[in-house]
Order: sequence, then C-alpha cells, then structure tokens
Amino acid sequence: MGIFSLFNSESQKLSFKKVNNFFGVEVFGLPNVRKITDSQIEQLKELISIYGLIVLRNKVTWTEAEQITFTNMLGKLDSPVIYSTTNPSDPKVLKMWPNAQQSGLQWHSDRSYLERPSHLSVFQMVERPSIGNETAFLSLLEVYKNLPDDIKHKWANYHIVYATKKVIHPLFWIHPFNGKETMYFDFRFAEEIVDICSTSKERMTIKDINEVVRVIDQVFTEEKAKYIHVWEQNDVIVCDNYAISHKANLVSKTEESRVLVRSSTEGIYF
Repeated sequence: MGIFSLFNSESQKLSFKKVNNFFGVEVFGLPNVRKITDSQIEQLKELISIYGLIVLRNKVTWTEAEQITFTNMLGKLDSPVIYSTTNPSDPKVLKMWPNAQQSGLQWHSDRSYLERPSHLSVFQMVERPSIGNETAFLSLLEVYKNLPDDIKHKWANYHIVYATKKVIHPLFWIHPFNGKETMYFDFRFAEEIVDICSTSKERMTIKDINEVVRVIDQVFTEEKAKYIHVWEQNDVIVCDNYAISHKANLVSKTEESRVLVRSSTEGIYF
C-alpha cells in the first residue's frame, strides 16, 4: 500500500498509508503534540471521517495533559483520562467495572452505555509488554454491508438495552458524519434486545436474544475487515467508535505490565 498526501498544496501536509484495504491509515509527520498545527488537526479529522482509524507512531511519551490537549483538538474531552493496565497494583488503575480486564477481550465500542456514547477514543501505549500487545479493530460499516438481506430486514427495528445506564441504542443506524449505514453493538454491556415496532407486549425471549447475539458474534468473528495492531512504545491510535469496534489481546500470565492510556471525545447523538 503506497504513501499518499491529503493536501498536496500545503507545506504542513500529512502523509499517510492504508493499514488494510477496508479502513484505517498510518499517518506520518506528527512527532509531538506540541507541534501540531490547526491545519494538521483538520487533516486528521478528515482522515478519521474517511478511514475510521488513524495510527501515529509517536516518538515521545505524551503527558496526560498533552493527551488531553490533543483530544480536545479533535473534539471535546468527555471523561478523565483512563489508565488500562494488567498490573492491579498500579495506583492509576480505574475500576470501571468488576471484570475490567475481561471486558476488554470482547468486541466493544467505548462508553456504549452512555446516552451519547463517545465518538472518538484516543489510545496511547505507555508501557508495552513483550507479549500480549495486540489490539484488534473491526469495521462496523463492513459488518453491516455484508449482513444477509433477510437478517437486515429482520433486525431493522432492533434496539439494544445497555445495562449500566439502562440506555437504548439502535442496532442499525446512519453514521452522523459520513452518512453510511452501520451497526452498533457492545458485547460487554448489552442486556436486552427489543423490537420497537413489535405489537407484542412481551419482551424478546432469552432464547431469541441469545440467537441474535450468537449470530452477531459469528459475524464479528468471520468478518475479514479487521486490523490487528501490534503496539510499539508510545504508539497512538485514534478510533471512531461509531464505525469501528475493538478488543484487546491480553496475556494473563505475565510479569510485565501493559499500560494503555485512553481519552475520548463527547458523543453527538443516537
């Protein structure tokens, strides 16, 4: 895959190359958050809108303040910076839920349980282990596009109830920025599935719910539009949660720490 430039007429143009044939690009020319210009931020926003994910091979470790600054350039910070680590004694670990490590091993979009789920997630690898340092990313747009028509028709009015906040989001919807049809499903927090157009007062049976989840899990597993990122120290990834799902590959039996710093931008609407 060749290297391209987004704006050929500008001296501050960014170069990039695709990480696979479906989504995602690696961007070159941003060594430090302190040196990012307004023009480069606009280029990054356009690349995210088009490709859903950008990879920055950062040369320095961003401080928490620098990561917040960068995140606010892309949108508006929606929560404190979160440290995800395999070291339970690390004082920066945020106990978001009892099985925080296990939840990262399932396909998910960050902060799906909010009424307005986070739009962008910014990840920085600040402590990289020698093994178990991969994160898989999956295109939700491609998942939707490749669903059989009968499934699309059957699931057209399905909405997912997310347990933590009891909010409801549609399974299928239109991406607010690129106008493409996509889907949204978080295996960690989905508690119930409802058909909003059903005339029946009964909720979907557990059997039916499990069948929908089984099919979605199979589709996610078999979908070819995946990108496996092997983290290097100080790598930064920006991911569009409305277009891309992700999950970690953690190794439980290791003495090495894995510390990933995450910040995110406010959601728009559902």
